[in-house]
Amino acid sequence: MQALNLLNDPVFVQAAQATGLKMMAENGGFKERLRKLFLLTLARTPSTQEAADLQEYYEGQLAMLRSDAKTAQTIMPATLMDHESSEVAAAWAAVASVVLNTDEFITRE
Repeated sequence: MQALNLLNDPVFVQAAQATGLKMMAENGGFKERLRKLFLLTLARTPSTQEAADLQEYYEGQLAMLRSDAKTAQTIMPATLMDHESSEVAAAWAAVASVVLNTDEFITRE
């Protein structure tokens, strides 16, 4: 229930957008950017399974957003770098949202 609430929380939405843009500024491909995302948010690298699951999720989001540019602009309304599309930025925001909504990120032990 907590994660569902946070998915729509304006602070977490903005944090996911900012984190997604930060990942786009990183050099490298998906795996390098995902590694940076995990280090930044969870202070560890992703497991092989997490990386595979999030890459599949990213690719699915990207395909959906490329067919619906208006939704991409809604998810990521920020001004973007010239070489990146709003669809890519929105897909990274979606991945960041998943990571930011994990129990590992939300709960302090």
